[in-house]
Amino acid sequence: MYDDPADQRDALLELVPAIARKYGNIDSVAAAEWYEKVRHKWIIDDDYTVDSRYDPDDAPMRKTVRRLAGHLWDDEKNGRGPDYDAAKRGLHASMDSWVKAGGRETIMRASKHDPSKPRYARVPSGAKTCAFCAMLASRGFVYASEDKAGALGQYHKDCDCEIIPSWDRKNPKIEGYDPDGLYREYLEARDSMESEQPTLKEILTAMKSQPGRYNDSFASYKISVAKESDFAATIGSRHVSALNKLLNDSKHHDTAELFSRGTNEYRILDTKLPNDTEAHFSPSDGGIYLNLAAVGKHQPGHPPYNTLVHECSHMLDWILGDDKAQMYFSALSREGQSFALMLSTDARQAFNERLAKVQGGSLKTRREAALGQLYMDVAADLGKKGDHSIHDMFQAGLGSQGDDYAYLLSRFGHRKGYFQSSGNQEAEAFAEMMAAQITDEHSWEIMEKYFPNATKMFNGMVKEALNGKALE
Repeated sequence: MYDDPADQRDALLELVPAIARKYGNIDSVAAAEWYEKVRHKWIIDDDYTVDSRYDPDDAPMRKTVRRLAGHLWDDEKNGRGPDYDAAKRGLHASMDSWVKAGGRETIMRASKHDPSKPRYARVPSGAKTCAFCAMLASRGFVYASEDKAGALGQYHKDCDCEIIPSWDRKNPKIEGYDPDGLYREYLEARDSMESEQPTLKEILTAMKSQPGRYNDSFASYKISVAKESDFAATIGSRHVSALNKLLNDSKHHDTAELFSRGTNEYRILDTKLPNDTEAHFSPSDGGIYLNLAAVGKHQPGHPPYNTLVHECSHMLDWILGDDKAQMYFSALSREGQSFALMLSTDARQAFNERLAKVQGGSLKTRREAALGQLYMDVAADLGKKGDHSIHDMFQAGLGSQGDDYAYLLSRFGHRKGYFQSSGNQEAEAFAEMMAAQITDEHSWEIMEKYFPNATKMFNGMVKEALNGKALE
């Protein structure tokens, strides 16, 4: 009789609302009896009776059942059979909410209409609760008139919160319930945002960034920003959470680990740099200047967090370097080879390959054509949203022609003559490669294509720095 999925669905449409109504009413009666019992301890000379009727609307239930019953059919699109477990999990979670609604609505309704006007609180009952429920529970005990939006009556699937009334006017207490502590956590999350008026969604995201604190906290990461660092405190929990995700999602575990070790040392000196001023690391000032409000956004030529990682990489490069010689780590010679030489070798190889294919015209004209072709090839490989730092690397590696590449073609790069200063080639390439490995894998793959020797040397430098354990 019930082999047909349509028959199974129709049976569920009749059965599930009936079960929810029956047991919701049982829960409602039990809640009413409990309310009257607790109330009697405070209010004696009163004949107030709690209305325990529970009359839920079947329409939303039937809509949910119909949606979940879709799992009873074959999934032809993905070539799979029925997913009975998914249907069962969904129905179990929904039934839990519908049955609990009987008691919750009775307590809420009784508190609102009770002439003795008790206050009530939303109290989590499990060992842990979610960030949303913690936020609501942080309000403590309120009068019905104070909950105009009905926020305390909003629940999600598997919610373990209960509405608890209190007639204690001075100091209502429930064992294990600390609304002041919950409110402090909410304020800490709100105050960690750079925006003066963060949205509730942003605040909840900041709350969830504390691994293990809530039952919907973001996963604990193996590689992470140092929790107690000045760097973490300055950028705030939302950016810390985003960086942690990038570090753990990166395919380059050594680079992510090296970057995370440096977070105890990174210093942000200014978080409100004007939009028309470039972010930069200052060795003489010992820290980084940037516009923190913009780091998590996609900027022209750079993906989110690329600029932040780039500038931190500069500081990391400086910390790892030779203090006495005042040299960046990336500028140190390695077995007679320099990072700058590798950059120049790779850049000129890419340029010469294209120059050899240009026919006719003066040498100047042919060079300009080769530069143009090189830029077009790189831009095509990058696509519209790739990190354009590789253009900066060509400016650094092409010597006297680098400025022409940057200013005539790419529109990305440093001021003319910047790379003539000692150490700048290596320092920029080091930061650009580290930022690409952490924030934009596609751009790193393009760097490997055009700078095979330099990228290989960079990976070697990362291992060298990790083995040196300079930041531990």
